[in-house]
Amino acid sequence: MQLSDYLQLSEEAQWDTLHDFGVQLASSETIEYDYLLFALHGFFVEVVFDNVIGSSLYLKAFATGPRLDKYLHSISF
Repeated sequence: MQLSDYLQLSEEAQWDTLHDFGVQLASSETIEYDYLLFALHGFFVEVVFDNVIGSSLYLKAFATGPRLDKYLHSISF
């Protein structure tokens, strides 16, 4: 599956695919939010979890860029 294929899935199917095949690489947190980075089929998915309301807010799929850059210090290669 390529990134473009993943983005065409419904949100529910994206969550299911991430749950079934994603590998967590890194995480970071603030008082209000937890950020989880997953590898999935050669691209990345960031999940943002709201600690105040206790649920996931959204997921964002990407290949490179600033979203990935903020995790690079915590990923072992």
